[in-house]
Amino acid sequence: MGWVALTGERIDLSTAAHRLVRPTRAMPEESAVLHAITDDVAARGAPPPAVLAELLSVLAGKVLVAHNASFELDCLRAACGRAFGGRFLSPAVDTLALGIRWMQRRNASFAPRELRLDPLRRQHNLPRYRAHDALSDALAAAELFLAQLARLGDGDRAVPLSRVLVAR
Repeated sequence: MGWVALTGERIDLSTAAHRLVRPTRAMPEESAVLHAITDDVAARGAPPPAVLAELLSVLAGKVLVAHNASFELDCLRAACGRAFGGRFLSPAVDTLALGIRWMQRRNASFAPRELRLDPLRRQHNLPRYRAHDALSDALAAAELFLAQLARLGDGDRAVPLSRVLVAR
């Protein structure tokens, strides 16, 4: 898991963190290839409840920002259910949904691959990062969100959070 906090319209790099989570079952081969995390590397990770507790502490009173937030929310809900027998409750902003909304407003046709994190970042002239690394993905999503907010905004007027929250 990786995260970094946004404070207003700034990324607070001092909050950037990455935690390797010890899986409860063997790593699927495709996942090991995609994330470059083998079974022996994953075995050195922290237990899921410990990492979830840390993430929940960091998220307290905040809004989760993620690319394809519905996937992240589903994973976090399932993990919290297994670890604590409870629900994961957090408002969320989805940079994927914002990207779709922006394309639709422009009446632009688009292929699903254009809505991945890296292609959306390129549309905002953001730098390229190594994909499928939790901390890099967290930073990439934070930067994309700020770029998307700038496009949604009206000069110095702030964008109301209600315009960008995921309804779930």
